[in-house]
Amino acid sequence: MSSGAVSASQRVVVVGGANTDIVGTPGSPLVARDSNPAAICSSPGGVGRNMAENLVRLGVRTSLVTAFGADEAGTHLEAHCRELGMDTSGSLQAHGVPGSRYVAILDDQGDMALAMSDMRALELLTPAELDLRRELIQSADLLVTDANLAPESLAWLAENARCPILFDPVSTAKSVRVLPIIASIDVLKCNIIEAAKILGIEPEDAADAASTARRLCDLGAKTAVVTAGQAGAFWVQGSDEGHAPAFRVGVVNATGAGDAFSAGIAYSRLAAVGMGEAVRFASALAALTLMAEETVSRQVSLEAVDHIMKAGAS
Repeated sequence: MSSGAVSASQRVVVVGGANTDIVGTPGSPLVARDSNPAAICSSPGGVGRNMAENLVRLGVRTSLVTAFGADEAGTHLEAHCRELGMDTSGSLQAHGVPGSRYVAILDDQGDMALAMSDMRALELLTPAELDLRRELIQSADLLVTDANLAPESLAWLAENARCPILFDPVSTAKSVRVLPIIASIDVLKCNIIEAAKILGIEPEDAADAASTARRLCDLGAKTAVVTAGQAGAFWVQGSDEGHAPAFRVGVVNATGAGDAFSAGIAYSRLAAVGMGEAVRFASALAALTLMAEETVSRQVSLEAVDHIMKAGAS
């Protein structure tokens, strides 16, 4: 990146969901209301945790504030996060609540057909609990959060953060949680469907992603980035705007690509590069994730992302 790597002294604090992903990939087109033969794998996931893992793999000092369930899945998930190098000291142990789980069924093209999530543990990450972690949260150079948090917890973060906030809407159902705090958001990253929900319009009316990004900024976001699949990503920041085409790669698993994109934007904001370069870097990180079976590619590194960016430019 033209402005260099992120400083070792900089810290990202990610406040959001962490769960176990269970993903089924069929070998042929799905048949509704029937048992479909598939390859089923389990791996660590959750939007917040996925963003945190990508950042750690990029070499960023990262703290994860989440709620781990009290069962075996929750214990295993926290241990895995620590082994990767995340600081989980600010996370909550959610006693009496099972570990969060996300179940996704992909289609035969590797894209999501249906998903369900059980994030009850994260409901215990209340404003009172966040206040106990005030010192850690306010030590961040960048705060990254997601819409898995309850609205009142998001409001606490917006009111108490001392640094820029990057927000990932998670899903159409939860995306509107950004509305009460949108004026506090430095970067709002969403896809076309999430953007339409936030704006209260039909998805077909949000198909012009550049215009949609402008409208999100009109609502109060300082920067809006709207991803549009193979059409690439569109961004607006004040009077500046631009587009980065998607990198063409073979898709193995689309789960986690959006989280990787958000992590790429977060890294770039710390590195103080312009939004055009930031969105291109994020697109390359997402492409790397699309080629992996895991929700977060084990190949993630600055070198791997740079390779995709150079290959795309050739």
